[in-house]
Amino acid sequence: MSRRISAQRAAVCDAARADKDVIIFRVQAGERIAQIADDYGVSDTWLRARLDEWRVPRRPRRRLRSGYVFRGRARRSPEELAAARARFVQRRDEVSTRYASGAVSANALGREFGISDRWIAAQLHEWGVPVRNWGEAVDILRRRAHSR
Repeated sequence: MSRRISAQRAAVCDAARADKDVIIFRVQAGERIAQIADDYGVSDTWLRARLDEWRVPRRPRRRLRSGYVFRGRARRSPEELAAARARFVQRRDEVSTRYASGAVSANALGREFGISDRWIAAQLHEWGVPVRNWGEAVDILRRRAHSR
């Protein structure tokens, strides 16, 4: 049993179906599905279902080269990332002490060095520094907030 939809919504969907060739052309030209759906007043989910129904091949997802990390809106090269990680490793004693004392979080270290907090946590664990879980990190933040 199909669900009931309003006459207005049905008209919008019918209009989009009537423009099937135009929609397919726009998709194959590289236009974003979300933009096309917005232009027709339908959801991008609905439009993707129609494109599948019409057997329009999907574009492959764009993948980033391994090692890229976003820096604002620009990407960092693998060399820049390796250099940032090397700076972190060179300051091993300092960062281990700061983290273990609760003076800084893995997130804060990540922002400072421009590398991911997950990589930092894995590195600290590898060095034998006890890595805090989420609850322990929240406790430290609360203590800091109450001491001010």
